[in-house]
Amino acid sequence: LQQHASVAPHDCVGSNLFVHTRRGQVMRVVPRENEDINEVWLSDRDRFSYEGLTSEERLTSPMVKVDAEWQDVDWETGLQAAVDAIRAVIDGHGAEQMGVLVSPTSTLEEMSLVQAVARGIGISNIDHRLRQVDFSDQDNAPLCPTLGQSVASLEQIDAALVIGGNPRKDQPIIGHRLRKAAVAGARISFVNPVDYEFLFDVHAASIVAPADMVAALAAVASCFPDAGSNASDAVKTAISSASPDETQRSIAQALKDGDNVSVLLGNAAMAHPQYSTLKALAGIIAGASGATLGVLTDAGNGVGGWLAGVLPHRGPAGQTLASAGLDAHAMLATPRKGSLLLGVDPEYDCADAAAAQAAMQAAEIVVSITPFASKALKSSADVLLPMGPFTETAGTFVNAEGRWQGFSGVVSPPGDSRPGWKVLRVLGNQFGLDGFE
Repeated sequence: LQQHASVAPHDCVGSNLFVHTRRGQVMRVVPRENEDINEVWLSDRDRFSYEGLTSEERLTSPMVKVDAEWQDVDWETGLQAAVDAIRAVIDGHGAEQMGVLVSPTSTLEEMSLVQAVARGIGISNIDHRLRQVDFSDQDNAPLCPTLGQSVASLEQIDAALVIGGNPRKDQPIIGHRLRKAAVAGARISFVNPVDYEFLFDVHAASIVAPADMVAALAAVASCFPDAGSNASDAVKTAISSASPDETQRSIAQALKDGDNVSVLLGNAAMAHPQYSTLKALAGIIAGASGATLGVLTDAGNGVGGWLAGVLPHRGPAGQTLASAGLDAHAMLATPRKGSLLLGVDPEYDCADAAAAQAAMQAAEIVVSITPFASKALKSSADVLLPMGPFTETAGTFVNAEGRWQGFSGVVSPPGDSRPGWKVLRVLGNQFGLDGFE
């Protein structure tokens, strides 16, 4: 399959997976005994994502901006320009004036290397949580956010509450599992800022403005006796002042009645300015109802970012650091003199696109290791180094249930583009760091 399968769409029919190959053949993959075919099912949302590989914005050679004009250069020149630019910021302003933003779709190997490069040259401002803005409880967070159960087990639930989530769009495989549970009779409820469309009967949905999400969730929590007795004063106050409506009481009742229930925090909750409070309330509801608490993690390798230590306050595997750096939101709110971007287009990937663009424009230097060079990125960057996306490299993703999934590239990087781990390895050598040989 690695030799012959293209990145064209996959079709799942019955219990067999059919893969279209470059040679026009159709190969059938039969699951191993006890293997769930849905583990290799490709969602409709993702079936045509391969078209991005031939985008007009693909970066195929290193580029350096000279006198406001972009010039194609060889790798040696491009890497040296990147090293010189980063050293200039550190020597002139200190390492605290450098920030490193990493895409949560980077591989575990790329993440491990980029944090090693950053910390090796004294940079502590590094983060992959690009769409999060509330980090007030990050010191109390577990090793990494997880679903708290297997993806497959979601089919067996009796009830679930999804908070700030649109799994049909954001996590289609999980959305598929929740739909199967609903069709089988599970009562799935939502507290959301938008009345998203789901392809199943929703038990109850409390649709409120983003500013009212804490109050709505507190109202659900207030339906459980003694809920939040050990919570912070702010959470206790929110619960005690809540007046649940019929919908919120119905959500709580469904969780009370079920034997196997889940409470899930989605992407909109994670991006909320009061995420820590929403998470605390979700934990109270889960504890009171006996539910499994889980997080619908952002992007393909958000869990991997935590494990690899692409965080300002922890190193790899949760290692304690002597001092913490700035999180992604703080780096953009108080722009750094220099930025190193790995697979990030600030215009599209960050919670506040305007602030991200302004921060990049204000920087003295921006070095970007990226598969794509958008117009906005070209306007703010000074050095562009072409990196292949996940389809053009080998690596590892860690999914929401904590499963490590290794893969190999299926197509060759175009032009002078190179896998990200190779670029980062040589960058470490250029900085003279140990262990990069």
